[in-house]
Amino acid sequence: MSDIVCKIGHKEIDRQHEELELLIGQIDGFCVRSGEEGAACEQCPDAQIVLCRQQASDIVRHLLKFVSMHFRYEQELMRRLPDNEECRDHVRRHQLAHAELSAQISRIAGQLREGAPFALATKIQTVLENWTGAHIAGLDRRMSELHRGHHNGELDDDAELAVLLDRHVHS
Repeated sequence: MSDIVCKIGHKEIDRQHEELELLIGQIDGFCVRSGEEGAACEQCPDAQIVLCRQQASDIVRHLLKFVSMHFRYEQELMRRLPDNEECRDHVRRHQLAHAELSAQISRIAGQLREGAPFALATKIQTVLENWTGAHIAGLDRRMSELHRGHHNGELDDDAELAVLLDRHVHS
C-alpha cells in the first residue's frame, strides 16, 4: 500500500490507514525463517511451530481488533452523511465490503489453531494488502468526497470518537 493510495484527505482516517499499513507489515515478522527462500513451517521443530502459531495468533488478533475499530470509525462517519440515494448506496456497498473482509480474515485466522502459521499469516497479509489499496482508493476516498461535499470541508471534529475507539484497540 503506497502513501499516495493511503491519503484520502481525512486526517484521522489517513492516520488509521498508516497504522494499518504498519500492522500488515508486521505479520510475517514472527517467523525466524521469513526471509529465507521457500520458508515453510515443516522445516521447523514442533516447539517452534507452537510458538510461531501463538505469535501469529496474537498479531492477527490485534490486527483484527484494529480493523474492527477502524471499520466502526468509518461507519460512524457514514452515519453522518445525508439521507439521500447516493449516500445510502455508498453506505450499503461500503459496509458490505467491511463485512466481507472481516469474515474472510476471521476464517483464515480460525485456521491458525491447527494450520501452518507462516502460510496462513502470509495469506492474511496478502488478502489485506490486496484489499486495502483498492478499498481505500475507491470506497474510502468516495466517502471522504461525500463528506466534503455535504459538510463544506473535512470532518475532523471527531477527535473524541477516535480516542475512544483507539482505547478499545489498545486495551
